[in-house]
Amino acid sequence: MQSDPDRYHHGDLRRTLLDVLPELIAERGLENLSLRELARRAGVTHGAPAHHFGDRKGLLTAFANEGSQHLSALVLDALAAVPESRHAQRLQAVGLAYLEFALRYPAHFRVTFRPELLDMTDRALLAARAAAGSTLDLVLKAAVTDGALRATDYAVVRMSSWSLAHGYASLAVDVLSGDSADALRRQAQRTFEHFCVRMLDHPAQAD
Repeated sequence: MQSDPDRYHHGDLRRTLLDVLPELIAERGLENLSLRELARRAGVTHGAPAHHFGDRKGLLTAFANEGSQHLSALVLDALAAVPESRHAQRLQAVGLAYLEFALRYPAHFRVTFRPELLDMTDRALLAARAAAGSTLDLVLKAAVTDGALRATDYAVVRMSSWSLAHGYASLAVDVLSGDSADALRRQAQRTFEHFCVRMLDHPAQAD
């Protein structure tokens, strides 16, 4: 039975559409995403998604914005539990939070890193993406300042760290989805620990 569209007000409808979207993406995939079906699932008129988001790209842009915010919050929470002087552990915390984002919000994970589906001129989205990316820079810049990472290695360690975290998270949601979340977290912890200790546990050596 459909909900009464008149009961939505003061932005509730927009929130409802975003809340229904993960289920629809999980069932149909991004390729078969339909605004009309989204409206039907939310129990509202078929024009409601276009009214709030403009089109499919606008909808996914708002969803990706939300995804970047979720990622930032998880990383910052993880970093808050690790002393600032423990650079390898902090880098590991970023990677594990990245995985946690994928496990908790798989639909957001699948959309957030698909720029071809998004309005990459949207200021809110760009700000959210920049904030999410800055958390890794925060950790690595502190490591450079303390001599745990050479400035000349910064770019390669940043890209390697991001690649490892994103690759593992992608495997977790798309290839290893049959494994338990706890098993994936345990394996990730060992994997990230090995990488992060090798990258940051030793003081930088002079060339």
